[in-house]
Amino acid sequence: MTDLAAPFSRIFQAADAPSHGLSVDDAATKYERQKTAELLDVLSVDRLEFRAVITPADDGAYDVIGSVRARLVQTCVITLEPIAVDIDNAINVRYLPDGKLKAEEDEVLNPEERDLEPLGDGALDLGQLAYEYLVIALDPYPKGAGSEFDWKGSDRADAEDEDKPFSALRQLKER
Repeated sequence: MTDLAAPFSRIFQAADAPSHGLSVDDAATKYERQKTAELLDVLSVDRLEFRAVITPADDGAYDVIGSVRARLVQTCVITLEPIAVDIDNAINVRYLPDGKLKAEEDEVLNPEERDLEPLGDGALDLGQLAYEYLVIALDPYPKGAGSEFDWKGSDRADAEDEDKPFSALRQLKER
């Protein structure tokens, strides 16, 4: 994932995960939700929580499987009314030691497979990861229920002619 300057951080040491996995269940604070709303340019973030299990793999990698759930209020791009949006996005990431990551990236990956991330210094920031998966799931052009943009809603009789390339010149000539 790229560095998206997450407004909250939850760092875990991968080496602390037992063989059966380390379960993490956390939620953003009110302040963190406010900062998230500012960064995402939404009206509010009313809920932001994530669940994940960090499991060590035999090859020195760590799997992080879970989900991010949020309730946001965005602005409808058509009516400009506030609309509530619920997000539930699955997280499926494999953290690999740096040398192993390069070898994996060189292979053609099945799109159904998990995302690959570098393990780096062994610290996993699940807050950052949850924020990134929230951003991925966010609709950049939210529309409220029943909202529809009517392109043909012009009051002029010649609205159909507006789509033709020289209609503006014809209107000038007719004046």
